[in-house]
Amino acid sequence: MNKINSWSSDKQREEMAHFVEMLRAMDGPELGHVVAIATHMRRALESEGHNVMDPIIYTGQNVGFPLFLSRTIAEAQKQGRMQDAAALLVWLHTARAGVRLELRPLAREMWRQLERGFPHVNESALGFERTVGSVLNTQVASQFPSGFTPDPI
Repeated sequence: MNKINSWSSDKQREEMAHFVEMLRAMDGPELGHVVAIATHMRRALESEGHNVMDPIIYTGQNVGFPLFLSRTIAEAQKQGRMQDAAALLVWLHTARAGVRLELRPLAREMWRQLERGFPHVNESALGFERTVGSVLNTQVASQFPSGFTPDPI
């Protein structure tokens, strides 16, 4: 059991590190776009009863939540909805870090990178609306999930 757990942890760390590297390569407006869609996805998940903003407590109560997110991401990718999949990765990595203490430093770094996009969320949401015709719900987009501020409080 320990080998499987260790392998799983290493795999998740590798996936999160790759995602954080991609975020590091983005500029503020690009990150604003990711944050805008991630916030919209967060609002949709919340409307379904998921508490993504308290991932440590929520994943303790709902241990299947990361698997649910993985499956939702796979379905979005299959349907060609890559922006949705990327936005959901934010929540998958946050949820996984809620489960695994060893992933939290990387999750904090992910949120540090996403924070660079906070000032650009409204502009990105307007651009998305003009281009796609859909309105993104970006209320409180510049909020960190509990326990995931870039620097521990």
